[in-house]
Amino acid sequence: MKLKTRIKSLWSLISVWGDDSHTPQPATAFSGEDDRYLIDFREDRFGGGVGVPMAVSGNEAQQATVKVAITPKDVLVELGRIPTLWSLDGIDDKIKILEEKRALISQRYASEEMDGLILCLKNRKKYDSRTRDGLTFREYFSRFDATDQFHVDALCKKHSLVFKSADIFIPEFPDDATAIMADITNKTKQLCGKMPRLFVIANEDQFRSADKKRDPILLSQSPFGFYYYILGAWDKEMLYLPEL
Repeated sequence: MKLKTRIKSLWSLISVWGDDSHTPQPATAFSGEDDRYLIDFREDRFGGGVGVPMAVSGNEAQQATVKVAITPKDVLVELGRIPTLWSLDGIDDKIKILEEKRALISQRYASEEMDGLILCLKNRKKYDSRTRDGLTFREYFSRFDATDQFHVDALCKKHSLVFKSADIFIPEFPDDATAIMADITNKTKQLCGKMPRLFVIANEDQFRSADKKRDPILLSQSPFGFYYYILGAWDKEMLYLPEL
């Protein structure tokens, strides 16, 4: 892994836990220049891959609350998955341990990444709070299937696709896609005052030409962790959705 010399790995600043290829690690570079948006956790943040998040089972609601020891590593791994009743247990302790680590960091980029981690946990505290429409955030965001960087990268490699910001596609998106993007942006701002980053998976040629018809898969960054919500796909790109 190549590290930019101006950025120390937040991973090493939090603690040294050994090699764990299945643990998502913080990005060595991200776009932190616009605080209107959630922190961008791409690149090495998802490097280990944590698999597609699983839905909450009906039995989980009946599990007893158990006090368990919490480490920063546990929290980072957990943030790679959709929140569950179990993972919401002890949320204040999880926030506290990262805030204690945050207080020890003076390096700008590492501190911004840590702030992003803490925000994800604070957003999880509001998971069952209600939106202005009356739905809980859990109910709203559960409408979308979720995926992670591991599966996105595997799909792109297999089909020679590219994963990039959705900005240049937005003017051409159909009305239903625009409505979904506007709605999820609105809900995220209600949740935490920030906007989600929007991404597309498409052919490389589609990023180069504004004249060609472009049919991407549209993804939105989750405000609750290091994964994405699949907002939709159009035409032939629909065929790829089962692989996400």
